[in-house]
Amino acid sequence: MVISAVIGACPPEEAEQVVSFVHQLGFGASVLLVHDSQGQLKLSSEDLKTFENIVDKLPKRWPEFSGYRKLIHRTNGRSS
Repeated sequence: MVISAVIGACPPEEAEQVVSFVHQLGFGASVLLVHDSQGQLKLSSEDLKTFENIVDKLPKRWPEFSGYRKLIHRTNGRSS
């Protein structure tokens, strides 16, 4: 079972708490990022810092899979 924390839909510290709690229970965790109706990220610098903190704590295989999320947040959802 995988539980998702959604950054941008709740206070950033709650997303971190969800991921920590899920790991304590032995479940997998994923991190989703809220986008606006145009597909652009509308996250604060605090949200983005929380995202990086969570990614650093997830199993090493997750960052490889989610590399596109790091790219999206670094480019603010804009294509190159």
